[in-house]
Amino acid sequence: MSTTQYVPLRSCLACGRRAHKMDLIRVVKTPEGVVEVDSTGIKEGRGAYFCPHWKCAMDGIGKTRFEHAIRCVISEETRRQLILDYNELVSPSLSGKRL
Repeated sequence: MSTTQYVPLRSCLACGRRAHKMDLIRVVKTPEGVVEVDSTGIKEGRGAYFCPHWKCAMDGIGKTRFEHAIRCVISEETRRQLILDYNELVSPSLSGKRL
């Protein structure tokens, strides 16, 4: 009898592509109310997932659908910081590496 291991799948908030949660980038609203990119994927809080593609970050973080997913309204400054943090995390993956 073979056993199959459970693989947690998540959907990109921008494009809807389903993938293993470790292949996506998580943005989280912590219990303290701070919205940040979760490079570990395990921080406590309400999260939303995005593909590691620049277009998905720009499309997803810039829309109210993202605010609905994390259940808060974010400022333009927070949006800009999320995009910068997302870019720093994704940039190494362009050479085949991922944190």
